[in-house]
Amino acid sequence: MMAMVKMLMKMGRSYLGYKIGRPTPFFCLYVTTLRCNLRCKHCFVRSPYQDDEERRKYWSSLGDDLSTEQAKYAIDQLDRLGISTLHLTGGEPLLRSDLEELALHAKRRGMFVSMDTNGTLVSKKRAESLCSLRCFDRIGVSLDGMEGTHDEIRGKNVFKKAARGIELLKDAGATVGVVFTINNINYDEVEDVYEFAKAACDFITFLPVDGIRELFLDAQRAKAVGETLLRLKSKDKNFIENPEEYLRLMPHFLQGKTAVDCGVACHPFALYYTLGPSGDLSGCNDLSSYVGNILRDDIKEMHRRGLAMMHEVRRKCKGCTLTCAIQNSLLFQQPFYKAAMTAASKLLRRNA
Repeated sequence: MMAMVKMLMKMGRSYLGYKIGRPTPFFCLYVTTLRCNLRCKHCFVRSPYQDDEERRKYWSSLGDDLSTEQAKYAIDQLDRLGISTLHLTGGEPLLRSDLEELALHAKRRGMFVSMDTNGTLVSKKRAESLCSLRCFDRIGVSLDGMEGTHDEIRGKNVFKKAARGIELLKDAGATVGVVFTINNINYDEVEDVYEFAKAACDFITFLPVDGIRELFLDAQRAKAVGETLLRLKSKDKNFIENPEEYLRLMPHFLQGKTAVDCGVACHPFALYYTLGPSGDLSGCNDLSSYVGNILRDDIKEMHRRGLAMMHEVRRKCKGCTLTCAIQNSLLFQQPFYKAAMTAASKLLRRNA
């Protein structure tokens, strides 16, 4: 209960600050490592189809991962900034043996801590380790279709390993769900994966493939997928994490359009940040939003710098579809009671 109170207080402060023009960021995406044991077709770093060569080169050129102590220091600095939600990702975050230690460090600072993983490295021992201290409020496992389709996208036998990972995490007591990235290979398995998740998991979230032209859908298929998602959402509003506002944009995103194309404003620096594996801090995944390194630069000064450059960054941005940016921006454009209920529902599900 205290975790819910702390998170809602921080989020309330961020929301009210946003409304009166003095925003306080609440969310940070921490790319804990770029190391990965898979080579997925839609990966923004390693996909052979990646259209944005500049983006791929940038992410591929980043330095070494932060050490455990450096990462803890970074989390302390994010806490100083008012961050209430820390999302750990990669690469594959479970390649870090200290992930539980970092999550616990964040939890002790009153943060909601979530993680996305491909699930293939989850052993019984690791699942118990991840869950024993209840330091993860949410764990998402990537599942991009049923067995044949998922393996086509991510590699041979990956589906069985991911499904086993979900089972082990559930047995260990985690709040675990499916993260489904929709593309033109798997779009017709949305309902199948939804039903799989309903039987095995606590939630599902849908992502559109981002920035890879070869995997976009045509207009007719994208429209059909959007209708399916909204129908499923109407059946169980809490099971699908995405808000309806985001799902209504999905047909556009699946065709390669971005939030900018759809007239949706994003809020780098004001509401969220991205922390890179070597400590580089940016307003989001856009390469022009770098404000400094969290090990070398003062966090408050970086934030002031970010707010000063926010409008210029947004003007130059090509746009994206990423939930860490667009979904959070949509959340803060809702009435407070609705935003608070969305946040509280996650914690209630975690503590059920």
